[in-house]
Amino acid sequence: MRKSLSQWLLRRSAVPGWASLQAACQQHGWVAKLTHEHDGFVVEAPAWRMEWGPAQRDYLGSHELRLRADAPADPQLHALVMPRTLMGQLEQVLYGQFVESVQTRLDDETPEEMRWLAVSERLSSAHLGPLAPAFGAVGNDIVWLAAWLASPLAPALAAWRADHQAPGDAPLAMALMLRRGQLVWRLALPRPAAADLVHAASLFETALQALAAASALPLAGGIAPDATPDLPGQPGD
Repeated sequence: MRKSLSQWLLRRSAVPGWASLQAACQQHGWVAKLTHEHDGFVVEAPAWRMEWGPAQRDYLGSHELRLRADAPADPQLHALVMPRTLMGQLEQVLYGQFVESVQTRLDDETPEEMRWLAVSERLSSAHLGPLAPAFGAVGNDIVWLAAWLASPLAPALAAWRADHQAPGDAPLAMALMLRRGQLVWRLALPRPAAADLVHAASLFETALQALAAASALPLAGGIAPDATPDLPGQPGD
């Protein structure tokens, strides 16, 4: 019994600062609990779900924070907003994988956001507005995508980047995605803090509100599907 209790306590300590994180969530009316493996946690709020744990994407490092919610948007729409530097790096990785493996088509094992980089239209800097210096965006309806970002979401993202820029101008690792009627935000977060959770929740709610406003706009029509493309050209071509 003593050994089992010791193992249980060690498993609980896998989430740094868990007690303070849980207390902060309670203050905001959120329900927080450890995952079954005790290597992360889940936070439930009325409008969204937050998860922290081992990263599911290589480009996010060791651990990530994920927020997801049902989105008030057409389920045919897909969109990706990502730091411009990271977007370029992923394009290089994608191209390198094709060249080294002599692969000619993307498959289902390729993360959907990387598929979108290969097949989707890119929003121009003019339409990105205050996000243009630091962020890029792709989607299958760029008129709708521009309208979504022409909202309080753009300055909120710019402010978030200014507050969280990694040391040495390293690229921020994050991806804000609209896919199949869900809004998902993934961001690298090796060690969670209460302030990180609160700030992330605030920005995510801003993105949801902007989606609700943009949902009243008509789609441009001819939405391109999430296709499986042939080998893309060298990034930048």
